[in-house]
Amino acid sequence: MIMSLISVVVLLGTVFGLTYARYRERPEDDKRTYGRWLGVKTRALFAAGTRKTSRKVLAEWLEAHYPAWTKWIFFALLAGLLTQALTGIFFEIFIARGMFGLPLIGHMIGGGLFAASLAALLLWRGRAYRLDEDEPGLFDARLRPLPRAAAGAFLIKIVFWSFAGFGFVQVATAVGSMLPVFTFPTQETLLTIHRLSALGLIVTAALFADRVFVPRRRP
Repeated sequence: MIMSLISVVVLLGTVFGLTYARYRERPEDDKRTYGRWLGVKTRALFAAGTRKTSRKVLAEWLEAHYPAWTKWIFFALLAGLLTQALTGIFFEIFIARGMFGLPLIGHMIGGGLFAASLAALLLWRGRAYRLDEDEPGLFDARLRPLPRAAAGAFLIKIVFWSFAGFGFVQVATAVGSMLPVFTFPTQETLLTIHRLSALGLIVTAALFADRVFVPRRRP
C-alpha cells in the first residue's frame, strides 16, 4: 500500500513538475493564458500534423545520434523500458497481489531486453555524455550564472548518468532477488529497492525526453 502511494505521488509529481517548469519558462505577460495554451497543446498532440512532425523530429535525432543499425539500440531500450514501466506501474498501483502470470513473464523479458540495450547504449553513447575536467560542478552551477546552453547540456549529462545508475540498480536487484543465496527478508529488501529505482528510472527518462525532444521557448 505504501509503495502504491509513493508511486502515485512520484508519477503525479513528475507530471506537475514538468508542467510547472514549462509555466516558469513562459513570459510574465503570457502566464495568465498558460492553462488555455496547455489545453490547446494537449489536444494538438492527437492531431495528424503533430504526429507527422514528431516522427520527423525523432527521425532526425536518431540519424544524428544513432545512425544506420544503431537505432535499434534506442528502440530496444525504449521497448524494454516501456514493457517494464507499463506492467510494473499497473500492478503496483491496481493489483494488491502483485505481478503474476504472463505479465510477469513479459516483465522479465522486458527486463532482459532493457539490460542488454542499456549496456549497448553505454558503450555506444556513454562517451558523448562524459563529464569533462572543465565541466561546471553541481555547486559551481548554483554559485555562478552559466550560459543557458551550457547549463542545459550539463543537466542532460547528469540526467543521462542518473538514468544509467537507476538502470544498473534495476538489473542488479532483479537478479539478486532471484538468486537462492539471499534470505527471504533480503530478497524483500531487494524488491523494495527495485521498485524505488524503477520510479527513479521513469522520472529521469521523462526529464531526458523533456529536455531533448521538446523544444524550449525562445526568450
